[in-house]
Amino acid sequence: MMIISSTMTLSTVVVLGFMGCVGATIMFISDLILYYPSKQQHRSAASYFSKIDPGGDNLGESTMQEISISRVMCGGAMGAVSSVFYILGFASLSFGLQDTAIEQGEKGSVDDVIPLLSSVGFSLMMAIGSVYHGLFVYTSFLSKEIAKHKDCPTTLQSLHHLVSLHRTYLRYVYKWAVLPGLMGTLSFVWCILTRDTYYASYTLLFVPALSAPLKKILKSKSCGGLVLCGGLTNLWNLGFFLVL
Repeated sequence: MMIISSTMTLSTVVVLGFMGCVGATIMFISDLILYYPSKQQHRSAASYFSKIDPGGDNLGESTMQEISISRVMCGGAMGAVSSVFYILGFASLSFGLQDTAIEQGEKGSVDDVIPLLSSVGFSLMMAIGSVYHGLFVYTSFLSKEIAKHKDCPTTLQSLHHLVSLHRTYLRYVYKWAVLPGLMGTLSFVWCILTRDTYYASYTLLFVPALSAPLKKILKSKSCGGLVLCGGLTNLWNLGFFLVL
């Protein structure tokens, strides 16, 4: 009876993990729809970090102004669809991080709430991340309007003020994702290091939180190109689900 239960748990982990792969893929594709430029010179890391990433100072002159409104709206809305699959994917952690030694009747007393904390933490992180993703649509809207009103100083000043508020809000929403992401990461690391789970120890090398420092390295060295720099989070998450 225990063998059947373990097999069902493993199947659940695999199926939900596949959902996570789908979520990461959809979000990556939506990133490209949202801001991949037609001009080669705008596909550099420097262009991404300066004119698309909220850490940049030139969002008002964003290359996203060249992309059609219908396209950016589609790319932004796809983020919400992606988050559903992401949440299903991270739900696999509540099963996969269970102590298999306990299931096999061996001695174990670790509270099963820790795997759930990891699952909920990462799920909240990506739910907030989908909101963050959708806000980039306004980078396109605002930069388009700025390009149209270059000869109107008063309007231009107001638009740049809106860009500043937009950038501030993007950063604010990003910070909301940090705490649940930290909770998910610490819970995941704790489970891998202290119990026998369905996951190998090398999965620690692919924990989602590691994409943030890697992105900072790409920014500091201005390398990687727009696709890698902009899509790193989702590509990294895809790798995470693949190695689980």
